[in-house]
Amino acid sequence: MQAPEVTPVKDPSNLTDEEKVKVEEAVKKANPTATKVEVGQDGTTTVTFPDGSTATITPDKTIKSADANGVKDPEAKTLVKDPSNLTDEEKAKVKDEVEKANPTATKVEVGQDGTTTVTFPDGSTATITPDKTIKSADANGVKDPEAKTPVKDPSNLTDEEKVKVEEAVKKANPTATKVEVGQDGTTTVTFPDGSTATITPDKTIKSADANGVKDPETKTPVKDPSNLTDEEKAKVKDEVKKANPTATKVEVGQDGTTTVTFPDGSTATITPDKTIKSADANGVKDPEAKTLVKDPSNLTDEEKAKVKDEVKKANPTATKVEVGQDGTTTVTFPDGSTATITPDKTIKSADANGVKDPEVTPVKDPSNLTDEEKAKVKEAVKKANPTATKVEVGQDGTTTVTFPDGSTATITPDKTIKSADANGVKDPEAKTPVKDPSNLTDEEKAKVEEAVKKANPTATKVEVGKDGTTTVTFPDGSTATITPDKTIKSADANGVKDPEVTPVKDPSNLTDEEKAKVKDEVKKANPTATKVEVGQDGTTTVTFPDGSTATITPDKTIKSADANGVKDPEAKTPVKDPSNLTDEEKVKVEEAVKKANPTATKVEVGQDGTTTVTFPDGSTATITPDKTIKSADANGVKDPEVTPVKDPSNLTDEEKAKVEEAVKKANPTATKVEVGQDGTTTVTFPDGSTATIPGKKLVKQLQGNNENAGLRNDGSGLKGYLASTGLESQATLGGYGLAGLALLALVFKRKKNNK
Repeated sequence: MQAPEVTPVKDPSNLTDEEKVKVEEAVKKANPTATKVEVGQDGTTTVTFPDGSTATITPDKTIKSADANGVKDPEAKTLVKDPSNLTDEEKAKVKDEVEKANPTATKVEVGQDGTTTVTFPDGSTATITPDKTIKSADANGVKDPEAKTPVKDPSNLTDEEKVKVEEAVKKANPTATKVEVGQDGTTTVTFPDGSTATITPDKTIKSADANGVKDPETKTPVKDPSNLTDEEKAKVKDEVKKANPTATKVEVGQDGTTTVTFPDGSTATITPDKTIKSADANGVKDPEAKTLVKDPSNLTDEEKAKVKDEVKKANPTATKVEVGQDGTTTVTFPDGSTATITPDKTIKSADANGVKDPEVTPVKDPSNLTDEEKAKVKEAVKKANPTATKVEVGQDGTTTVTFPDGSTATITPDKTIKSADANGVKDPEAKTPVKDPSNLTDEEKAKVEEAVKKANPTATKVEVGKDGTTTVTFPDGSTATITPDKTIKSADANGVKDPEVTPVKDPSNLTDEEKAKVKDEVKKANPTATKVEVGQDGTTTVTFPDGSTATITPDKTIKSADANGVKDPEAKTPVKDPSNLTDEEKVKVEEAVKKANPTATKVEVGQDGTTTVTFPDGSTATITPDKTIKSADANGVKDPEVTPVKDPSNLTDEEKAKVEEAVKKANPTATKVEVGQDGTTTVTFPDGSTATIPGKKLVKQLQGNNENAGLRNDGSGLKGYLASTGLESQATLGGYGLAGLALLALVFKRKKNNK
């Protein structure tokens, strides 16, 4: 009888009729010859076969609790707009939540009302009701704000307007957890259950009354546009009210900025450029060029005339210009307003009179400055003479400085340049060996830096680049660059060569002998190496003449010796003398070892069975005698009882059978016994070993072939019989006496009669 495929059921203690039918079908499928299958309430099944025999299959072989019995409700209910008619998106969310709660489900189907059917790997299904999967979203009860918020631009709300919309929506929906107002007033409201609702702009905003604000017809002239007087503010307010008669409030700021409030509470701001203007006098301009004067405290009439001309040129609308003794100038404008220009704006002592020498610039060739050096000189001169309008540096450092007033001054080379410290930069005495000349390590850079500093002890800074290019800075700020060909060289260690791999017994713990072999191989591969150090695991550090070192990893130096995998022969070879194997026995041991180790290149068997196995990598392994040989079963062969035969040199089949039987009796473990024509017998034992028992130990010739043969007149018959019984000596005959002879004669006669 065969066990059926297990049927998943809802209640293992009370199967439904449908489940019983499924169990019955599964049992019939597994046992097609069954004539009747009866399934009990708990799945116990009785199967009747054609011969009337029955078998009972226990419930643990027919049913199992369905996977669907462990169905779990989703952790979170999905928020939906209409619980009776879910959207595809809402169904997808329900499905995700159910799958998350039941990760082994093979199929999840969500109905229109949220009823969900879950199918499991064993084909069982479970239904989760809507009250476990969905709930009506809080957002379904969203309310429009009580009043629309007035805004300036309905398509582009300001942050302030958005805040007002947000406040109005929150007031209408106090349970909202989040309110987001879009650029056009579209508002998204999030509720505690995570559901959201969107309120359209026509419910949240309206165009503000303030959008129709009008600028005043006339700008109010003011003395200081940044600080209006109360009188000026009142004039501005009157002009704004005149332009906007519906305004409920007008506020004028210190700078003329005016805020206008309208009946709907909206406000508009009118900028100062629309409400005020600066008085003509406020626009007074300083003369473009200051007039050069000899004595700034006592101008000549000619100097005053020049100042007056410059001021008029700067202020063409001026109606009057008056220049004082110290250059102070009063300008009158058409509106009667006046402005005063101070001497520092009208006159100056000639700039060139105060030219200053710069900080000296170090250069490579004082007679032929590079463009970069000229730029540095120019920068230093400008720093010393910040008012200079133009600085020109010559090839030898001679510098011409032009000032705003057009005056010029010349600074000689001894005041502008000097020969740079960097001109004396020295290459390092020795190049630093590096692993990768295009990508130096921090340690290699440090060595280059040290070598350069040693060559240039006055250097204030040494910077080594990735490729060895080195920039050296000197006390005067000058720099020199030393190229890689002067600072580095490819390390000898870069050319390290991997050695021939050395086979070892334990790759994690090399012997001193193995380390020596690795060292020899590495030296052979790298003859210029000055030092070779081999670690416990074969990691090898090689030092070269330039002091550079290279590390060769164990996978390049050693390998686990083939001999480590030596295998004992499958069967021990039986031998006659375990301490002195014959050549034939040695050959058998060799064959068994080769069979167990087919890759062996050489197998040597010792006199006592100790076997040395050599592998392709030259490694050797020794297999001890207890793994290669055993004392042959045949060594314990026992001689049987002697069988009497008619002709010891030519046994009959019947006699051979008797000899075989006697040998088997003496050697019950023998697997084969072969008896030769002369009785010589070969005995084979379970281990395949054989022993030969000579015929003389197994057979003896019968004495005589007639009735009197046993008792002749001369007594030879009796003597022969006695010989066969071991009672042939004179001492024995004498010991028995006549009575003994009589008894023996009687025994002989009976034996003959028995035959």
